[in-house]
Amino acid sequence: MCGRFTLRDPVRHPISKWFGPILEPSEQPPRYNVAPSNGIIIGVATHKLSEPVRLWRPQARFGFLPHWATPDTKPQINARGETVAEKPFFRDAFRKTRCLVPADGWYEWQGVAGKKVPYFIQRPDHLGFFFAGLYSRLTREDGTTLYTFCIVTSEASEDLKHLHDRMPVVVPEQHWMDWLVAETKPEILKSILKPGAPGTYIAQRVSTFVNRPANEGPGCVEPDPN
Repeated sequence: MCGRFTLRDPVRHPISKWFGPILEPSEQPPRYNVAPSNGIIIGVATHKLSEPVRLWRPQARFGFLPHWATPDTKPQINARGETVAEKPFFRDAFRKTRCLVPADGWYEWQGVAGKKVPYFIQRPDHLGFFFAGLYSRLTREDGTTLYTFCIVTSEASEDLKHLHDRMPVVVPEQHWMDWLVAETKPEILKSILKPGAPGTYIAQRVSTFVNRPANEGPGCVEPDPN
Protein backbone atom coordinates (compact mmCIF):
# COMPACT_ATOMS: atom_id res chain seq x y z
CA MET A 1 0.00 0.00 0.00
CA CYS A 2 0.95 3.66 -0.13
CA GLY A 3 -0.43 5.54 2.84
CA ARG A 4 2.09 8.37 3.37
CA PHE A 5 4.08 10.45 0.92
CA THR A 6 5.90 13.74 0.47
CA LEU A 7 5.69 16.83 -1.73
CA ARG A 8 8.63 18.72 -0.29
CA ASP A 9 9.20 21.20 -3.13
CA PRO A 10 5.93 21.92 -4.97
CA VAL A 11 7.33 25.00 -6.71
CA ARG A 12 10.04 23.01 -8.51
CA HIS A 13 7.87 19.94 -9.10
CA PRO A 14 6.89 19.19 -12.74
CA ILE A 15 3.29 20.09 -11.87
CA SER A 16 4.30 23.76 -11.80
CA LYS A 17 5.51 23.66 -15.41
CA TRP A 18 3.04 21.18 -16.82
CA PHE A 19 -0.20 22.37 -15.24
CA GLY A 20 0.29 26.11 -15.42
CA PRO A 21 1.72 28.93 -13.30
CA ILE A 22 4.14 28.21 -10.51
CA LEU A 23 2.22 27.62 -7.33
CA GLU A 24 2.32 30.08 -4.48
CA PRO A 25 3.48 28.60 -1.15
CA SER A 26 0.10 29.51 0.31
CA GLU A 27 -1.62 27.33 -2.29
CA GLN A 28 0.57 24.28 -1.69
CA PRO A 29 3.12 24.46 1.13
CA PRO A 30 5.88 21.83 1.35
CA ARG A 31 4.59 18.59 2.80
CA TYR A 32 6.73 15.92 4.46
CA ASN A 33 4.01 13.61 5.74
CA VAL A 34 0.84 13.54 3.65
CA ALA A 35 -1.49 11.08 5.38
CA PRO A 36 -5.03 9.78 4.77
CA SER A 37 -7.72 12.47 5.10
CA ASN A 38 -5.15 15.23 4.42
CA GLY A 39 -5.73 17.68 1.58
CA ILE A 40 -3.20 18.18 -1.21
CA ILE A 41 -3.07 19.30 -4.82
CA ILE A 42 -3.86 16.86 -7.66
CA GLY A 43 -3.67 17.24 -11.45
CA VAL A 44 -6.77 16.55 -13.55
CA ALA A 45 -7.97 17.17 -17.11
CA THR A 46 -11.20 18.59 -18.44
CA HIS A 47 -12.33 18.57 -22.06
CA LYS A 48 -13.51 21.21 -24.48
CA LEU A 49 -14.43 19.43 -27.69
CA SER A 50 -11.50 17.01 -28.17
CA GLU A 51 -8.83 19.14 -26.53
CA PRO A 52 -7.88 18.30 -22.94
CA VAL A 53 -7.20 21.17 -20.58
CA ARG A 54 -4.82 20.50 -17.70
CA LEU A 55 -5.93 21.80 -14.34
CA TRP A 56 -4.94 21.40 -10.74
CA ARG A 57 -7.30 20.92 -7.83
CA PRO A 58 -6.01 22.20 -4.49
CA GLN A 59 -6.83 20.44 -1.24
CA ALA A 60 -8.25 17.24 -2.66
CA ARG A 61 -8.73 14.81 0.23
CA PHE A 62 -6.55 11.69 0.37
CA GLY A 63 -9.12 8.91 0.67
CA PHE A 64 -11.26 8.15 -2.38
CA LEU A 65 -15.06 8.17 -2.21
CA PRO A 66 -16.99 7.23 -5.37
CA HIS A 67 -19.57 9.66 -6.73
CA TRP A 68 -22.36 7.50 -5.30
CA ALA A 69 -20.89 7.41 -1.77
CA THR A 70 -23.18 7.63 1.25
CA PRO A 71 -22.24 8.97 4.70
CA ASP A 72 -21.40 5.39 5.70
CA THR A 73 -19.02 4.73 2.79
CA LYS A 74 -15.45 4.16 3.95
CA PRO A 75 -12.77 6.07 2.00
CA GLN A 76 -10.04 4.04 0.29
CA ILE A 77 -6.50 5.34 -0.06
CA ASN A 78 -5.29 2.73 -2.60
CA ALA A 79 -6.68 0.85 -5.60
CA ARG A 80 -4.99 -2.28 -6.89
CA GLY A 81 -3.95 -1.84 -10.52
CA GLU A 82 -4.74 -5.47 -11.30
CA THR A 83 -8.45 -5.09 -10.44
CA VAL A 84 -9.15 -1.34 -10.64
CA ALA A 85 -10.99 -1.64 -13.97
CA GLU A 86 -13.51 -4.15 -12.56
CA LYS A 87 -14.05 -3.18 -8.92
CA PRO A 88 -17.37 -1.31 -8.60
CA PHE A 89 -15.84 1.06 -6.05
CA PHE A 90 -13.24 2.33 -8.55
CA ARG A 91 -14.56 1.30 -11.98
CA ASP A 92 -16.23 4.57 -13.02
CA ALA A 93 -13.30 6.70 -11.88
CA PHE A 94 -10.82 4.48 -13.69
CA ARG A 95 -12.77 5.00 -16.91
CA LYS A 96 -13.48 8.72 -16.57
CA THR A 97 -11.65 10.56 -13.78
CA ARG A 98 -8.04 9.54 -13.46
CA CYS A 99 -5.62 12.03 -11.92
CA LEU A 100 -1.93 12.64 -11.33
CA VAL A 101 -0.81 12.94 -7.71
CA PRO A 102 2.40 14.99 -7.38
CA ALA A 103 4.99 13.58 -4.97
CA ASP A 104 8.73 13.28 -4.50
CA GLY A 105 8.85 10.28 -2.17
CA TRP A 106 6.83 7.87 -0.07
CA TYR A 107 7.17 5.85 3.12
CA GLU A 108 6.99 2.16 3.90
CA TRP A 109 7.36 0.41 7.22
CA GLN A 110 9.22 -2.81 7.94
CA GLY A 111 8.47 -4.93 10.99
CA VAL A 112 11.62 -5.45 13.06
CA ALA A 113 11.47 -7.11 16.50
CA GLY A 114 7.87 -6.10 16.92
CA LYS A 115 8.48 -2.48 15.94
CA LYS A 116 7.54 -0.49 12.84
CA VAL A 117 10.72 0.84 11.21
CA PRO A 118 10.06 3.58 8.61
CA TYR A 119 11.85 3.87 5.28
CA PHE A 120 11.72 6.80 2.89
CA ILE A 121 11.72 5.93 -0.82
CA GLN A 122 12.66 8.43 -3.51
CA ARG A 123 14.46 8.81 -6.82
CA PRO A 124 18.27 8.87 -6.61
CA ASP A 125 18.21 12.39 -8.09
CA HIS A 126 15.50 13.47 -5.60
CA LEU A 127 13.29 14.82 -8.41
CA GLY A 128 9.52 14.83 -8.26
CA PHE A 129 7.12 12.52 -10.11
CA PHE A 130 3.42 11.71 -10.41
CA PHE A 131 1.57 8.79 -8.85
CA ALA A 132 -1.27 7.29 -10.86
CA GLY A 133 -4.45 8.33 -9.07
CA LEU A 134 -8.23 8.27 -9.31
CA TYR A 135 -10.42 11.13 -8.16
CA SER A 136 -14.08 11.86 -7.58
CA ARG A 137 -16.18 14.99 -7.22
CA LEU A 138 -18.85 14.92 -4.52
CA THR A 139 -21.51 17.48 -3.71
CA ARG A 140 -22.10 17.52 0.02
CA GLU A 141 -25.41 18.12 1.78
CA ASP A 142 -24.47 21.76 2.42
CA GLY A 143 -23.91 22.29 -1.31
CA THR A 144 -20.12 22.46 -1.16
CA THR A 145 -17.89 20.39 -3.43
CA LEU A 146 -15.41 17.80 -2.18
CA TYR A 147 -12.67 16.25 -4.31
CA THR A 148 -11.23 12.96 -3.07
CA PHE A 149 -8.50 10.75 -4.51
CA CYS A 150 -6.61 7.51 -4.10
CA ILE A 151 -3.29 6.15 -5.38
CA VAL A 152 -3.15 3.14 -7.71
CA THR A 153 -0.66 0.44 -6.70
CA SER A 154 1.16 -2.44 -8.39
CA GLU A 155 3.42 -5.24 -7.28
CA ALA A 156 6.63 -3.88 -5.79
CA SER A 157 9.81 -3.85 -7.84
CA GLU A 158 12.28 -6.57 -6.94
CA ASP A 159 14.54 -4.27 -4.94
CA LEU A 160 11.69 -2.94 -2.77
CA LYS A 161 9.85 -6.18 -2.00
CA HIS A 162 11.77 -6.60 1.25
CA LEU A 163 9.88 -3.55 2.54
CA HIS A 164 6.42 -4.25 1.14
CA ASP A 165 4.90 -6.36 -1.62
CA ARG A 166 3.08 -3.33 -3.11
CA MET A 167 4.21 0.08 -4.34
CA PRO A 168 2.52 3.12 -5.90
CA VAL A 169 2.37 3.30 -9.68
CA VAL A 170 4.51 6.18 -10.96
CA VAL A 171 3.34 7.40 -14.37
CA PRO A 172 6.17 7.79 -16.94
CA GLU A 173 6.38 11.31 -18.35
CA GLN A 174 5.45 10.19 -21.86
CA HIS A 175 2.15 8.87 -20.46
CA TRP A 176 1.08 11.80 -18.27
CA MET A 177 -1.61 12.93 -20.70
CA ASP A 178 -2.57 9.34 -21.54
CA TRP A 179 -3.35 8.77 -17.88
CA LEU A 180 -5.51 11.90 -17.62
CA VAL A 181 -7.75 11.71 -20.68
CA ALA A 182 -10.74 9.38 -20.73
CA GLU A 183 -10.20 8.29 -24.35
CA THR A 184 -6.93 6.44 -23.73
CA LYS A 185 -7.04 2.84 -24.91
CA PRO A 186 -7.13 0.08 -22.25
CA GLU A 187 -3.91 -1.49 -23.50
CA ILE A 188 -2.02 1.77 -22.91
CA LEU A 189 -3.44 2.09 -19.41
CA LYS A 190 -2.45 -1.50 -18.68
CA SER A 191 1.12 -0.76 -19.79
CA ILE A 192 1.28 2.11 -17.28
CA LEU A 193 0.19 0.00 -14.31
CA LYS A 194 3.57 -1.62 -13.71
CA PRO A 195 6.24 -1.29 -11.01
CA GLY A 196 9.36 0.76 -11.63
CA ALA A 197 12.50 -1.02 -12.79
CA PRO A 198 14.96 -2.10 -10.07
CA GLY A 199 17.22 0.80 -9.18
CA THR A 200 14.66 3.45 -10.10
CA TYR A 201 14.13 4.32 -6.44
CA ILE A 202 16.28 4.17 -3.32
CA ALA A 203 15.13 3.43 0.23
CA GLN A 204 16.63 5.03 3.34
CA ARG A 205 15.75 4.18 6.92
CA VAL A 206 14.44 7.34 8.62
CA SER A 207 13.49 8.57 12.06
CA THR A 208 10.39 7.20 13.78
CA PHE A 209 9.27 10.85 13.97
CA VAL A 210 7.30 10.15 10.79
CA ASN A 211 5.32 7.35 12.43
CA ARG A 212 2.87 9.87 13.88
CA PRO A 213 0.68 11.19 11.03
CA ALA A 214 0.35 14.61 12.64
CA ASN A 215 4.12 15.22 12.57
CA GLU A 216 5.37 17.43 9.75
CA GLY A 217 8.64 18.97 8.60
CA PRO A 218 12.14 17.87 7.55
CA GLY A 219 12.47 15.67 10.62
CA CYS A 220 10.24 13.11 8.87
CA VAL A 221 12.96 12.31 6.31
CA GLU A 222 15.98 12.59 8.60
CA PRO A 223 18.13 9.41 8.28
CA ASP A 224 18.02 7.13 11.30
CA PRO A 225 21.57 6.80 12.70
CA ASN A 226 20.84 3.35 14.18
